[in-house]
Amino acid sequence: MNSYFNDNRLITDSKSGIRSTPLILVVILSFVFVFLAQILGGIILGLFFFFAKTPFRQENIIGSNYVMILTTSLSIIICFLWIYLYEKRKPISLGFHRIGFGSNYIYGFFLGLLLMSLEAVFLCVTNNAEISKGNFTFYNFLSFLVVILSWIIQGASEEILIRGFALQAIIAKYNVLVGVLVSSLIFAALHLFNPGISSLAFINLTLFGVIAALLALYTESLWASCALHSAWNFAEGNIYGFLVSGTHASGNTLAFINYKINNLINGGLFGPEGGLADTLISIITIIVLVALMKKKNNSISSNFNL
Repeated sequence: MNSYFNDNRLITDSKSGIRSTPLILVVILSFVFVFLAQILGGIILGLFFFFAKTPFRQENIIGSNYVMILTTSLSIIICFLWIYLYEKRKPISLGFHRIGFGSNYIYGFFLGLLLMSLEAVFLCVTNNAEISKGNFTFYNFLSFLVVILSWIIQGASEEILIRGFALQAIIAKYNVLVGVLVSSLIFAALHLFNPGISSLAFINLTLFGVIAALLALYTESLWASCALHSAWNFAEGNIYGFLVSGTHASGNTLAFINYKINNLINGGLFGPEGGLADTLISIITIIVLVALMKKKNNSISSNFNL
């Protein structure tokens, strides 16, 4: 697949700057960017409530979705600034070219919904969970839109940081395999302090990282992986009512899939991402993506020979 990777726009763009970020700095900055965004977000919110003379209460911010929008937006800005000021390349080179934006985003979004739906169906069919009606009503539709927006920005922020900045920086210094594996491990490590984390959950988060990385490389952009990540979290927390990486999603839920008992298959206190059902579906997805990439590479090679 050398010809495929040599001509891959996501990879060529990673080398378009004056310099790339060293590996050790990639690892450190992946954590620093997230924590810095959290700190700045807290300061901004604190100043807002101080000058507005409004008590800081959870209900003021619709279940923390506005906080997530603020902090993850700051994470995106910080990452863009590093790319522009240090690596000396345009943030668009992270994988945000306009060509294919719509189709790639829709493709990634439906893939995210499909994968989480498959997990939900699998857990219910195997008697590891049962489904019940959620608490969503049309009276809270506007707040539900805020929830969707928060997941869109949150998913994009992690993809920009990991599948944009980290993956590209590592590929520019080493190769695709190292980039995919190391960036996926960084992604999993960012969740080490989440409630209910386990060894299997860490493995599954790494597998999700591989899926997102392969999808970005397959589409040669970040649009699809951003949509995949956002749709995955949205479906997990607000369509099916699962725990999202060990945390409860704020906002209303279309359905509730309740565990009959916490076990190794359904992921227990970490949610489905901590279970064997997720492992199985993730491995199958990786195999399919690799096959699609090989098929695309063969097609490119055939056209080149012609």
